[in-house]
Amino acid sequence: MTTTTGITTPVTAGTATPVAAGPATLQPNGVVPLAPFTNSLPVGPALTISDTVGVNVRSAPNTDGAILVVAPNGTVLPIVGRTADGAWYQVRLPDERIGWMAAAAIVASSDAGNAPVIGEGAPAPEATATETPVGPAVKATVSNELGSAVRSAPDQNLDPVVTLPVGTSLNAIGRTANNEWVQVALDDGTTAWARAATIALESDINTLPVTE
Repeated sequence: MTTTTGITTPVTAGTATPVAAGPATLQPNGVVPLAPFTNSLPVGPALTISDTVGVNVRSAPNTDGAILVVAPNGTVLPIVGRTADGAWYQVRLPDERIGWMAAAAIVASSDAGNAPVIGEGAPAPEATATETPVGPAVKATVSNELGSAVRSAPDQNLDPVVTLPVGTSLNAIGRTANNEWVQVALDDGTTAWARAATIALESDINTLPVTE
């Protein structure tokens, strides 16, 4: 490999692909770099430098990226990511900064293709579980002759928000897990809780989502 002024521009690079499970291999050249760099092998994917003038570590995976430092000959660095085409590897420097090195300018361990793809071409994040959406409201009617005292939470010890007279129609939108309380929508747009025993539902209470 020929370099000048410590700047190496990659010309070719193979596509990095995952490798089968097994011991990774990386053979440093035996040169001990100046501190804080080291030639100690880390756990996981890594790379080493066998260039007498060192190799640039850049801020981005291209030759336009600013040079963060020139990693000296013999250096071993952990690989923490790669581009989708395997042309650049993301590394962690001894001072914990993250930079990029051209694959054509270094020697990578046999498991380098297992490093995650960073940036363009990275797989989309997996969908995460979301709360169950509230289903359609169920028609409810106050059936208790004394009315239904609805509260701000399913707690009999709370003062009623309002007492709805018998025959009042409203929408039920949820329930407690034990089916003792039903969450209802009031005319002013707020919600409240009514004792299930004081209202009649047009559908089975279990069709309502558990909201408390």
